[in-house]
Amino acid sequence: MQTEDFNDEPFLQQRLNQFSHLTKKIAKEIQPILEKAFIGGATAQRKDSVSPIVTETDIKTEMIIRKIVEEFFPDDSILGEELPDRLGKTNFCWVIDPIDGTIAFRSGKPLFTSLLALTFKDKPVGGWIYQPILNRHWIGCLGSELQQNQYGQAYPVPSSLSECILSTTTRDMFQESPYLQFLDLLGKEVWMTTYGGDAFQYGLLVDGRIDVIVETQMSWHDYAALVPIVEASGGVISDFSGNQLRKNSSHEVLATRSEKLHQEILKIFQRVRSARTPLA
Repeated sequence: MQTEDFNDEPFLQQRLNQFSHLTKKIAKEIQPILEKAFIGGATAQRKDSVSPIVTETDIKTEMIIRKIVEEFFPDDSILGEELPDRLGKTNFCWVIDPIDGTIAFRSGKPLFTSLLALTFKDKPVGGWIYQPILNRHWIGCLGSELQQNQYGQAYPVPSSLSECILSTTTRDMFQESPYLQFLDLLGKEVWMTTYGGDAFQYGLLVDGRIDVIVETQMSWHDYAALVPIVEASGGVISDFSGNQLRKNSSHEVLATRSEKLHQEILKIFQRVRSARTPLA
């Protein structure tokens, strides 16, 4: 039976206060495992998923994260990408993606990340992106400023799409209509488009290096951690209709550095979706 109430501030604040400490403990445990497997190579197996591979390191990493979360909050639920869900006794759930970007991990590209989100009644209230090879992390919690390390040069927020850098993990995400048409049309409006990065690119958006990210075929464990981080940075994140991202949202993610840019892109998608004939 779920007993904790979102309005009962101590329950929420307790978890948010310990979020940073929790992620530091996790990072200390998983960093050497991920680095060793990344350098030495990891055996991959096929799986029936949008990302069609899984490695033994995915599973081992998730087991470690689960164990630490359970030590801190034994009554909370846990939802992981690779292992069975754990139903808790509270309205809080920890969403784990042990290796976001397993293809990059297997290919030797240091752009994969580990993701952890804290949700309350399917609302993301805490998020962590961690890249163990480059030693980068970003933490966003409800009501708090963004935490990150290795601050880079942040470029000014563009005033128009023509000044923006657009990013997406792969064009393969956009094969179905109207998504491919949307990506092509948006690509004509922005300054330049870059591919690759998985969740790492959202850290780069927060850093002010990327201005717009569009993705489809995204699952809850892919985007739950991203929501609090983008919002803590002052950015905006939603689906392609402007709806907030929750567990049962569409598989679309749009993240931008400003509300103005966000609204411009939502209008482009609406034009594409409502058009009866292809747009030039």
